[in-house]
Amino acid sequence: MSDEERQRRVDHAKANLNDPEIREKMFGPEAREKRRQTIAKKKEFKKLAKMMLETDLPQNDEVREALADAGFDQFDYQSGVLLAQLRKALIGDTEAAKFVRDSSGQKPTESLQVGQLDDVPVTEMDLSQLSTAELKQMIADIEAGEA
Repeated sequence: MSDEERQRRVDHAKANLNDPEIREKMFGPEAREKRRQTIAKKKEFKKLAKMMLETDLPQNDEVREALADAGFDQFDYQSGVLLAQLRKALIGDTEAAKFVRDSSGQKPTESLQVGQLDDVPVTEMDLSQLSTAELKQMIADIEAGEA
């Protein structure tokens, strides 16, 4: 995406935020309730997925044998998935390699450098660590020309 296209989209989004109907759809009670429900569903799904992945494999399972042969000491579904992804990564599957990298805690993160008036970087900020209120305040400051 070109810088011009990106700027056009930002300008369009800002213009839409000034429309009361759009603001109501995005930030009104119905939107908040829908976001709350979505978050609740995601939490429940994560809980269920974690429980399933931590379940031990059956005793006679061939994946369990493969895990033992590979030197794994845990014989659960999560270990089986990891072994399968490792094998795929070794034969050149880049998506599997990304999965293995991310699962091992080496996932790259996006950060933003915040500077002072003289553009000397002060710190890096991981935006995923900010609360919704902090992000909204940051956006408001940018729109007001304070950032």
